[in-house]
Amino acid sequence: MDNDGTVDLETEISDQTGGFNGNLHDDDAFGSAVTGIGDLDGDGVNDIAVGTPLDDDGGDNRGAVWILFMNMDGTVKSRKKISGDSGLLKDLLFAGDRFGRSLANTGDCVTDLAAGSPGFNDGGLDRGAIWILYLDTDGTVARKKEIIARESEFDLPIVDGDNFGEVVANAGDIDKDGITDLAAGVPFDDDGGPDSGAVFILFMNNRAEVTELKKLSSTQDIFNGILNSDDHFGAAIASIGDLNNRRAVDLAVGAPLDDNGGINKGTVWILFLDDVDTRTECERNALLRFPGIGDCDWHQPLPRSNIRSCPPRLIVISSRSSYSFNSCSSRREINEKMYHKYHSADRLIHCLCCCPGWPGLRLG
Repeated sequence: MDNDGTVDLETEISDQTGGFNGNLHDDDAFGSAVTGIGDLDGDGVNDIAVGTPLDDDGGDNRGAVWILFMNMDGTVKSRKKISGDSGLLKDLLFAGDRFGRSLANTGDCVTDLAAGSPGFNDGGLDRGAIWILYLDTDGTVARKKEIIARESEFDLPIVDGDNFGEVVANAGDIDKDGITDLAAGVPFDDDGGPDSGAVFILFMNNRAEVTELKKLSSTQDIFNGILNSDDHFGAAIASIGDLNNRRAVDLAVGAPLDDNGGINKGTVWILFLDDVDTRTECERNALLRFPGIGDCDWHQPLPRSNIRSCPPRLIVISSRSSYSFNSCSSRREINEKMYHKYHSADRLIHCLCCCPGWPGLRLG
């Protein structure tokens, strides 16, 4: 795209074009969801994930997600299909699940992909689910975690027909704990009226578990907007950064069937979220950023040794080894002793602050 917003070149990716050759079938709905996943295979070209929620691998409308490794000209270099036919999701998807209806890159150390499965029936009809998929560089699923209504770590108020997972979005790090949080749109939620809609803010930990949630709907005190039946609030969600400079993530949320001004004319709500910061001073100092550091989980478990006793100190991990400093807050110490000395030889990955009360960290 040119810098004036016009399209310079285009490439179509379909069953017969763009080098895809994925053997799609009628009514697969390839392209129902698309998200960038960064340069997964490390070839210098960004790759994408594409949802195909009506794919019939193993049963009608079970759904699938295609990982497309891209060429610089926008054609597909190679592909990997994620479905219930093989891999870690084998026999875990069922007819009507519509896996891949929504997609979001959660942007942690490895590529984590959130994939909605709104027709999932665990606990009731069409209650829905969101899968968190940890991808290997070849596009296969290395680990998985499912977010469903009956999970024991939280109480998700989902009922039959809500289709949780219809929409999922990367909401950024709302609570500033270093972990990407999620926003899940539930446009068929009935708070205040049939299909008026709702949005769930899901606060995540580094094990892909929901530690807390907030529900935004017409019956919740934390949202003062007026929603009516069939508004479908939550049908689309985008994180728009800190729009009003209050150090908090803001969201744009679509309600496409809102009747404000006319029948089904639609509305977009801009939600200014409150500043939520649950970190201690030591933990806030842990989020030091340098050029070249990725958006890695700031206490992501990494294999090697396990620290059982954690005095306040800063730990910096590079591609070859780890380095310890006495202070948790001295940026100058890190700049002088770590960045300038080691960054050219060791590709700096990220900084960790080991704070009092932490159960331990694994260092790589």
